[in-house]
Amino acid sequence: MQESLRRTRALAIVLMVVSLSCTMSGCGSSTGYIQSSTPLSPNASRARTVVVHVTSRVPDSEETTRELEGAVVERLREGEAFERVFSSLSVGARVPDLSVNATITKFEGVSNLARDSGGLLLWGPVVAAVLQAAIVAEIVADVVIQDSKTGETLGSATVRGESSKVTIQAVQRTAEQIAGFVSQR
Repeated sequence: MQESLRRTRALAIVLMVVSLSCTMSGCGSSTGYIQSSTPLSPNASRARTVVVHVTSRVPDSEETTRELEGAVVERLREGEAFERVFSSLSVGARVPDLSVNATITKFEGVSNLARDSGGLLLWGPVVAAVLQAAIVAEIVADVVIQDSKTGETLGSATVRGESSKVTIQAVQRTAEQIAGFVSQR
């Protein structure tokens, strides 16, 4: 009996260490994909400047909305497909060639606390490991690319970013998908 208890405790400690080290080191998966509903028009290839504007239909997602807009702007700047990339806050009176309008339609976030605890105190390390595997952050956004001067829609897509880790990774995956779609001109 005592040997069995010792093994159970040892297993619990090992699972707790593995779970915490995965949480701290970034274990987990994150994915994203584009479901293109209207292919990007060849007219988009002439664009040199772009503005990104992200909104949300999901309550209590203001912080994620700001993070996603910033991440898309950053990705587009890194990709160097455009001479200038503006956020909706920095565009001012300029009229860029393209407008990228993304609307978050689904948002399921994961806080660091939820990811780190994963039920450890309530259920124990074995159940906590299972709960952590089931925690997924997900963002779905509808993206519309328009010619800023004419208002013509040049393309649209639904993008999804997921992470089994934390919300910011789902934001990054979603931003990568949006930037990839915009840059495929």
